[in-house]
Amino acid sequence: MKKLTKYSTIELDVLVKESIKNGIGKLHADFDMLLEHTIKKQSFTDTIKLYVLQIHQYANTGEIEEAYKLINKALSIYRDNDVKDHPSLTLIYIEFGLFYSRMGQLYKTIQYCQLALYYADGFNRQTIYSNFATTFLSYNFNEEATRYYKYAIDDYSDVEDHHRLLFWILHVNYAEALAKLGRFNESKSKLEYIYNYQNAPYKTNPAFLFHHKLGYAIIEYEKENYEDSINLLLEAEHIAIDSKMYYLQVDIEMILIKAYEKVGNIEKLMPLLKSLLSALIEKNQLEQSKKVLSKLIKHTKEIGDKEELHNLLLQQNDLIELEKKDKFNDGVITILNEYDNQLDEIKTMSNTIKLQKNELEQFAFVTAHNLKEPLRNISGFVQLLFKENPNLQATNKETYSLIKDNAERVELLLDNLERYTSVGYLDEEADIVNLNALLAKIASKVQKKFISRAITFDIAPLPKIKVHPTMVFNLFYELIENAVYFNSPSKPNLVSLSHKEENGLHTFELVDNAMGIDENQYNKIFQLFAKSNVNEYSKRTGLGLALCKKIVSLYKGSISVTSTKNKGSIFTFSIESVK
Repeated sequence: MKKLTKYSTIELDVLVKESIKNGIGKLHADFDMLLEHTIKKQSFTDTIKLYVLQIHQYANTGEIEEAYKLINKALSIYRDNDVKDHPSLTLIYIEFGLFYSRMGQLYKTIQYCQLALYYADGFNRQTIYSNFATTFLSYNFNEEATRYYKYAIDDYSDVEDHHRLLFWILHVNYAEALAKLGRFNESKSKLEYIYNYQNAPYKTNPAFLFHHKLGYAIIEYEKENYEDSINLLLEAEHIAIDSKMYYLQVDIEMILIKAYEKVGNIEKLMPLLKSLLSALIEKNQLEQSKKVLSKLIKHTKEIGDKEELHNLLLQQNDLIELEKKDKFNDGVITILNEYDNQLDEIKTMSNTIKLQKNELEQFAFVTAHNLKEPLRNISGFVQLLFKENPNLQATNKETYSLIKDNAERVELLLDNLERYTSVGYLDEEADIVNLNALLAKIASKVQKKFISRAITFDIAPLPKIKVHPTMVFNLFYELIENAVYFNSPSKPNLVSLSHKEENGLHTFELVDNAMGIDENQYNKIFQLFAKSNVNEYSKRTGLGLALCKKIVSLYKGSISVTSTKNKGSIFTFSIESVK
């Protein structure tokens, strides 16, 4: 790395700003020096932006794993230095979403896009909507893809935005989605409109030309004009190769394979399948590798090449083993391989149960996410109806209030359900967390929420332990917020927390002077949707303590409660530090 003395501080500041503005196409020759400068100056927002440029560079050259390492590094910079800049966190979550989209993991892609949208505050929403849409499109959820591409396009408000490359690529992607829905005339009109738009500087841009050509190729493919589609796809592939946009080749080749299969061109199909398989395995994209290898085996059987079929079946076994190593640690694999057929059956049953559990949680997460938008629409239309009809509001105040309250309750329930199902799935690195600092933040947040309450927090000295910061924050916040919520606003609220550690197990005791819990409710309150007092506290969702139980179980701990009615409760919970 070159020494920082090559440029003055002012020159370095200018170079950093220029690099961020110019983007990936013009990375500065002394890029590492610029990174070092931002870290030394503690301009961590700029550090993260520079990392994002590097992430894109790795992703565009197919170095997905290197890109993933940098995303985690950027997240560590954000967390370790308490950046408190939502646009930076939004950028990081966008990159996580893009990574999992490239890896073909629908659930995690949606999860990180949702997190990015939560922190966006109006920033970069077009990119997030586009990520949603592209992911849905890759899984043939074409209605959803069309809807989110439309959101992304509509979110551009300034006239200047119409001259940005991304704005026009979004139009092309939108046209692709329309074609997959069979709306060919709309799709073709959209492609013709954007290409003929006057004074747009994008027409010679390789990325735009690639997507524009791909759009027409998809139209012809969906219309079953496969030969025309193949010619257009090959033209698009040449654009990608000539412009060194190798990351786009996989997308093209996957469609080319389908088209060659449709026309029965085995001569062109087989070399393409083999080439694509090698590239996918090299990039560790196992899901797509399995699909391509299955096609190779199928067509090799049809040809009747027994020797090649034998080699492919061996390769399939190798791929299965490689997939196992990605899912389980080496020790588990060794043990499973040493046991007999009975243990193989146990393994199969265990995998089935785990898969069913994951599918149920994914279903709950996606359902909660997709229900929120129509719910907001219904609530908005009802409010508009009452607003535009004053007489209706005057005579139906109780009905209006009931609709509004119920809509808010359902939205809160969906939000909490998303939080509950995401526990254990976010790829957040474990880190050393100062629990005293964490509890200070939580106490401040709770006090702001209940600003009219007189709350006393008695927090004993706490250790620094290695945990996942977000999960442990949620654990303590839910318990402390719960203690204040179920207390009386008219009396001083007391919350105390103590700690002890024994053989690596950290045990905490949270004491409050709230309303207390009936003894027959001690176990029930930790179940999903359980409430200790449904009538008086109907706005609670019954997910908070279930979330706490799920978190402590991930840390090999437990949680329990004892209580005296109208005097308070004692929550005892334990967690192990991550090793």
